[in-house]
Amino acid sequence: MRHKVLLVLALLLVSTVSVFGQATSGGVVGTVSDSSGAALPGTTVELSGVSMQGTRTAVTDARGEFRFNNIPPGENYKLTATLSGFARVTKTINRVYLGQQATVDVTLRAAVAEAITVTAEAPMVDVSRTTTGMNVTASQFQSLPAARSFQQLTTMAPGVGLEMASHDPNQLGNSPNVGASSAPENNYIIDGLSTTDPRDGTSGTNLTMNFVEEVQVMTGGYSSEYGRSTGGVFNVITKSGGNEFHGDVFGYYRNHAWTPETVLRRNKETATFAAGNNNKDIGASLGGPISKDRLWFFAAVDPTRRTTFIGGNIDPSGVVTNVGNSYKTNTNIYAGKLTFAATPNHNFVATVFGDPTKDDGWLGVANSDPGAAIRERKTGGNNYNLRYIGTFSSNWLVEGTIGRHEQTRTQGPATDVGRNIPRQIDETLGGFEHGGFQRFQNDKATRDAYALKSTNYLGNHELRYGIDIESNDYKGDLHEQWYRFFGYASRTPAGATGKPQGNYSYIQDRSYFVQGSGTTNNNAAFLQDNWKVLPNLQLNLGVRYEEQVLKSAQGVAVAFNNGQADDPSTAPVFGNLKLKNNWAPRLGIVWDPANNGKTKVYAFAGRYFEAIPLDLNIRAINGEKYIIKQWYSPTEYTSGTFVNPSGSPIRPDFFLNRTSNLVSSTPLANGLKAQYQDEVSLGTDYQFATLWKFGINLTDRELKRVIEDFGVFSDPSDPSALTSYVIGNPGEGFFGSKFDKPKRYYRAAEFTLQRARANNWQLFSSFVYSKAKGNYEGLYLTGYDQLDPNITALYDIPSFLNNAMGRLRSDKPYQLKVHSSYSFPFGLTVGEGFQYSAGIPVSAQGPEIVNGYGDGTIYLQPRGSQGRTPNYYTLDLHADYLLPFLNAAGRGLSVVVDAFNVMNSHRVLEVDQDYIYEGMDPAVFDQWTVDSNLDSFGNPKFNASLPHSQYYKTPILYQSPRVVQVGVKFTY
Repeated sequence: MRHKVLLVLALLLVSTVSVFGQATSGGVVGTVSDSSGAALPGTTVELSGVSMQGTRTAVTDARGEFRFNNIPPGENYKLTATLSGFARVTKTINRVYLGQQATVDVTLRAAVAEAITVTAEAPMVDVSRTTTGMNVTASQFQSLPAARSFQQLTTMAPGVGLEMASHDPNQLGNSPNVGASSAPENNYIIDGLSTTDPRDGTSGTNLTMNFVEEVQVMTGGYSSEYGRSTGGVFNVITKSGGNEFHGDVFGYYRNHAWTPETVLRRNKETATFAAGNNNKDIGASLGGPISKDRLWFFAAVDPTRRTTFIGGNIDPSGVVTNVGNSYKTNTNIYAGKLTFAATPNHNFVATVFGDPTKDDGWLGVANSDPGAAIRERKTGGNNYNLRYIGTFSSNWLVEGTIGRHEQTRTQGPATDVGRNIPRQIDETLGGFEHGGFQRFQNDKATRDAYALKSTNYLGNHELRYGIDIESNDYKGDLHEQWYRFFGYASRTPAGATGKPQGNYSYIQDRSYFVQGSGTTNNNAAFLQDNWKVLPNLQLNLGVRYEEQVLKSAQGVAVAFNNGQADDPSTAPVFGNLKLKNNWAPRLGIVWDPANNGKTKVYAFAGRYFEAIPLDLNIRAINGEKYIIKQWYSPTEYTSGTFVNPSGSPIRPDFFLNRTSNLVSSTPLANGLKAQYQDEVSLGTDYQFATLWKFGINLTDRELKRVIEDFGVFSDPSDPSALTSYVIGNPGEGFFGSKFDKPKRYYRAAEFTLQRARANNWQLFSSFVYSKAKGNYEGLYLTGYDQLDPNITALYDIPSFLNNAMGRLRSDKPYQLKVHSSYSFPFGLTVGEGFQYSAGIPVSAQGPEIVNGYGDGTIYLQPRGSQGRTPNYYTLDLHADYLLPFLNAAGRGLSVVVDAFNVMNSHRVLEVDQDYIYEGMDPAVFDQWTVDSNLDSFGNPKFNASLPHSQYYKTPILYQSPRVVQVGVKFTY
């Protein structure tokens, strides 16, 4: 690490860096002219505000233009223009937004009796950018119903939603999905540091909303300085200190008794109540000067204590079991910031924040024995970041960043039974888990980040260029064993000598090991020319170059086009593999037809590359051991008799039928290329009144290349001869050409209407009409509930691709969102959040039975062709009452109430899409597995004359019931 730090420090002395690099600030630009429209050079323009220490001064150039950069996001800035012979003009700027440039034009008139004051200017259209999405500020989201994390705020933006895994509710955490992109395809940036989970690509750090100053949601059209995302970029800035002491003390509470006990999830024969949680977080923040006009601080803590109740489990006979089980979550969220103004033009900002978290209790599924369900888990981590921000001249701006992101992931059983007895899953009874939980995990991840970027103003050109480097490392240590029981049915044990077709009990014995480390270095450089061709016409010409260097503790095996990929042990091992020549051009054009900074027509075309999460390095390149044994017994075991409460359920009467022994690392195909997506958009924004803006955006995104692992068979004609995998580009190259090329299309029309927060009220609303089609969902495989970026099961078996083309889960023809709030003069603020959406497409899926992949892997009919889940809606409400006592300038005591899904809507979000499944009635399933009904790879084909699962299309996931949260906050 030392040589990289020295390199950064050296380059800081000889290079320049961008003011907006991983934007933590905003800007104000404009033109000063006289009443005839003639430019007024030499005008002195001053900018001041509470969020900015001191006053900035600029002088208009020969074109009458002025520019302020590195402006902290904030409200109520004062801009004053002064020129001898003219009356002074002062404007109040309603808001300077994170990562945006506000245009404020000033007209000076000949000097008369007094100066002119314009009470408010609300620049809502950034006429220099093509970025789509939205900004949400602290003053805005404090008056709206929102959960206590910044990720929830991102869903206010058009086309952004939270994906809830249908089986494991913790699988994706609070990670949003953008358009047709999956949740792990985003880039999460907090105070200039990427906090994306290094292994899974999901959100890696949580922050309490009380610590957040602003959230910028970029869903597309962003410039070449941003990358490592084929989804969205979520840019968060935390609060800072100033010359006055400010802060708050707050407490929020939920009680599960306030949540109706409605059914939340079903799994075939069983159902689980949504029992809610008891949640309390009591925190405080304080910011202010250590030395006025020189050194400021901000510090905040929010220890959160939550008890999550699993809810009763209903078995097929209607008996409710496991009532009252729960697990506890202790999270210590914190943030701190020091801002040092070495000189008025050179600032240093040091930031720390984190969310160390511990869970213990009933962490398994509801339908479990205590030994299998009671576990303990540690997640979360710490972040450190140092930024230098400087201005060397009006044409030369500087920023440099050094940061580190750390994460922990440990998990294991919390009882003696859990440690000593293997988990035994009854697949004939909705996956009921017996026994213990023999999974032991101790993983650690880090990201070291360095950035050097530069902005120079040369005539009509704003040149921005620089580099950013990330070194991602993951150390994994995981081992686990478990068993799956599939009942007693008529079967033919493949390859078992002397075992004719008959009735057999079937158990899978699974062992899994991941031990080692993986590293990826992400190196990027960009050049952006924002060229103002005319005063009201701008071209944004950019290009970004990225390369990724993949490594592991075992080296990197590379399969060459010589046929040796059938035996990975013959693939030569190298120190690393570099994905290079990844050029991402970005072209934007912005036209301000009225030439007043309030209207724009824009177009954009660009390319975005994925940053491969380290799951691929750990599980595939480093190597994992995955051993699946198929055991058969002529004895009829049932749900009540197959379980062994003291050890393995494999008795002496079982015989081993087949072993899938995958114990080697997976080679990367020679010539492997990075995954990327192309985007084209066209739109317009129109600020038709002081506080109102209307927008239209048309977007077309197409995934052009994918990285995935392929199954390798020692005998291509034998479906049971799966021996290994190779990682390559499906549809391309020597290895990938044997598979269909991945496809994912997203086309959307977005309509937005917004009123800025002023005069006591605000409004955000959007309507999105969209279509999503393809055969590739992304880095998360929904039907299989698999979060394994770039190594999902999709290309493991060729039959997985049959009928895989169709309507994707993200295909929702319409989504309406309306968020608004109003503040009454007597201290009451009310807000609402409303969403109405189409449901998701429904498929007919089945199991892969030859190699043991199981349910939800095969499409028996074209994807998404079996209808759609019902439309659904939700209404959230917020009330905040400022008590009349203790209420003075800059301080006040408030009582807060939030109600989510206040109407307690119980619409279906997901239905059972298993047309057939392995644990179904053997008399039915056997009809699907006769030789005449199997495809060339030994798996069932669709047959309309055969009966399907009785649970097909029955609800398995409902909307979460109403949740009420109360709080108290004292602001000073």
